[in-house]
Amino acid sequence: PNKPFVPEVLKRMRQFSDHNKLKKQALMVIAHSLPPTQLEGLKEVFKSIDKDGNGTITVSELRKSLRLKGANLAVSEVEALLAGMYV
Repeated sequence: PNKPFVPEVLKRMRQFSDHNKLKKQALMVIAHSLPPTQLEGLKEVFKSIDKDGNGTITVSELRKSLRLKGANLAVSEVEALLAGMYV
């Protein structure tokens, strides 16, 4: 049941990574203005990936989480995804 979720998430992460810095900033502003009910779901997903609870998702944590959902990405692919998330 979770398998369709992974390709969509990866697609969106790759799309975000490809955006220029200005568009990433604009999307961050939009994300910060989401209603609290929508943010709660995102926070829960983040917490489920951030296994050590330090507020940062590492390559290892993201890779393990994606693997549990059926996506077996190479370390280099996950590193590229995370590198592209930085604004």
